[in-house]
This record gives sequence, C-alpha cells and structure tokens, in this order.
Amino acid sequence: MSFGLKPVKNSWLILFLISGPYMLSTFLRASPSVIAVDLAQEFQVTLNQLASVSGFYVLSYGLMQIPSGLLADVIGARKTMGILLLLLAFGNMGFALSNTVEQATWARCLAGGGASLIVPSLVVLADAFSGSRYARASAALLFLGNTGVAAAAAPLVLLVSLMGWRTVMIAVACLCIFFSLLLVMALPET
Repeated sequence: MSFGLKPVKNSWLILFLISGPYMLSTFLRASPSVIAVDLAQEFQVTLNQLASVSGFYVLSYGLMQIPSGLLADVIGARKTMGILLLLLAFGNMGFALSNTVEQATWARCLAGGGASLIVPSLVVLADAFSGSRYARASAALLFLGNTGVAAAAAPLVLLVSLMGWRTVMIAVACLCIFFSLLLVMALPET
C-alpha cells in the first residue's frame, strides 16, 4: 500500500530516508545523559537513581534486535520500521509526560524497543544496494545514524534551555511519527 505515492527507487535516497529514524534512535539513546541534571531535579531523585532511565532503553533496544529482524522477515522491513517508529514515538511521548522516575523508566523501555531499527534498516539497504555498494551504504547508514549522538550534545542543551526537555521530547516523538508515515509511504516493499 503506497497511499498514492510511488515508492522511492533511488538507492541513495532510500539510504537518506532510513538514516533519519536511525539518527533519532541514537539521539534518544544519548539524550538522558545530557539532560540528567534536569531530570534528577524534576523527578527529585539522585543521578544514581536516574540510571535506570537510560539503562532500560538500552536493554530493550538490545533485546528487540532479533524480534525486529524476524518481524521484518514476516511482514517486511518497511512495515516493521513504521511500527517500530510508532512504538518509539509513543514511548518518547510517555517519557515526556511522565511524572515519576518509574514512569519515565518504563516509557524509555518502550521507546528502546521501538528504537531497534537497525536490522530492518539493513534489510532495506540489502534490497536497494548490491555487493560492495551494500558495504558502503551500510557504513554510511551507521555514520549518518550515529550523528544523532552528536546532536544529543550541545544542540540538545540549547534546545532544552529554550523550550524545556519535555517539549523537546514531544517534538522528537512527532518527528518519529512523521518518519513512520514517510517510510511506510515512500519505501518500496521488501
């Protein structure tokens, strides 16, 4: 189902389409360490108590790699990425709206599962690129995606100082929904 849009056929454009969501997932993985002091003050916990917020994201991210790959095999990588991005958006929205560190931890756990986009992304790349082009494309995906970590440093500090961490996280959740729709509409079936 393409929703009236023709699927993208240019392999390099496909790479850039899937790099955005991967960048968001790495941005969100790194963001709690940048806003830790704000979170600790808001939730009235120590930085040690706050560690679960980051830890559960990474744990669920890791645990979901195999299931996300299996899901990509069953329903296709495009649909899997769309579902995972919605899960990432809902988890991040829950994080932004949480009132306790426990709520924030469980929301980040949900978001971490949704962030497990790398396996379906590599499936999409394998269909779009062949041979040595695949190696270059997957390296480019990892490079572009990991720029999210850099964006979670000074740019995030600036955004949080201007808008507050909750507003920033809601905006990122909206970006996840946007990318979910974009990928489902624009990527070819795998």
